[in-house]
Amino acid sequence: MSKSKKNISVKKPSDKREELKDFLKDNLSDELLYAFENSRDDAFVKDALEGLAAFSTTENIKKHTQSLNKKLVNSAAGKKKSKALQPSQTWFIIITVVTVILLLMLAYAVISHLK
Repeated sequence: MSKSKKNISVKKPSDKREELKDFLKDNLSDELLYAFENSRDDAFVKDALEGLAAFSTTENIKKHTQSLNKKLVNSAAGKKKSKALQPSQTWFIIITVVTVILLLMLAYAVISHLK
């Protein structure tokens, strides 16, 4: 295995979340704190820290997450409903298609007659 692959962290997303929470609570060991501070150049970590810093407690984070999930479920449920075509719309489409086909046939007859 190459040297660069040995340094790649193979952590689950839940581990990273816990690490972010521990960082905000100042519960990280010195070694983890040093590694975490060095990873702050990562754009994801910067965004995560800015977002998490806006909450005072982890309970507020849980409440906000639950609220966002509920809104997402409600908006997704509302988009599943699709309206069926009304009979008047169906007839309009059929008449339009038949008219276009008849016009094409008429154009073909006129063009073939002119040759």
